[in-house]
Amino acid sequence: MRKVIGLIPGISFFIYFVATFDEIKLSILMGALAQSIAVGSIGYFYFNAPAGRHHTETAFGITGKYRNPIHGTIIPAKTAVIVIAMIILSCILGLIFNRYGY
Repeated sequence: MRKVIGLIPGISFFIYFVATFDEIKLSILMGALAQSIAVGSIGYFYFNAPAGRHHTETAFGITGKYRNPIHGTIIPAKTAVIVIAMIILSCILGLIFNRYGY
């Protein structure tokens, strides 16, 4: 359920953004897609990514402290690269479609 809720901001942003245009072209859709991927990934990771490590962790009854605790949301590097690549790809496609008048 949390994964579905995490997708709602990106989808609703795309629908709202496209609905505000007077003329819908393929290049405009690619730009809206790039922005909705960015907003959607932020919303998705806000709801679904694991929180940072705590100051202490208990395992098998032994409590240990982290030297450098991590705070905030942890996003895997491979996933971040994929999201950024998809944003760049849709921007490039939008520029190409705009160049040829689509």
